[in-house]
Amino acid sequence: VTRTSAGTFLAINELVGAVGQILEIDLLGNVINVFTHPGVDTYHHAVEELPNGNFIALATELREIGGYPDGNGDVTWQIVGDQVVEFRRDGSIVQAISLFDFLDPYRYPDTTEFHFPFWSGVYGVGPTKDWTHSNGLAYDPSDDSVIISVRHQNLVMKLRRSPPEFVWAIGEDWAAPGDDGWPWLQQDGP
Repeated sequence: VTRTSAGTFLAINELVGAVGQILEIDLLGNVINVFTHPGVDTYHHAVEELPNGNFIALATELREIGGYPDGNGDVTWQIVGDQVVEFRRDGSIVQAISLFDFLDPYRYPDTTEFHFPFWSGVYGVGPTKDWTHSNGLAYDPSDDSVIISVRHQNLVMKLRRSPPEFVWAIGEDWAAPGDDGWPWLQQDGP
């Protein structure tokens, strides 16, 4: 839950059947706005208001990607990755920055979480792979960037918004030699 400059609250509705909604709630608990957009598959985990009055949130997208090694040859997977989406109060999209553009989709932890089929029910396809599962977002006004907690990639990363650009990451693949203090399946943040 995030408080807006108008004194209302923003919350992600992650109930089954309502995945992808952002609710704006007044101080009495009344829902005064529901943000959805046909160009966004699901909003999840984090939303906040930007200084310009727009909102920024985590969202998902589904891509079919082939070439994953399997004992019987290469396979194609339905991969769910994250986007950072900026949208206006009327719900229209200003910008969507895909993590597929900054991280290697063949980099994945072979964990239960990655293979858990939650997104299969949401997307109606299967099986899906939960590739990034970002779960935290923070806007940094000092350089118009966002810091993202990318749980299934075991990293925290920073992306500049305009133009979209990778700034830095903290995680095993980006650590200094001998540094073993990287994030690991972190829950919420940054």
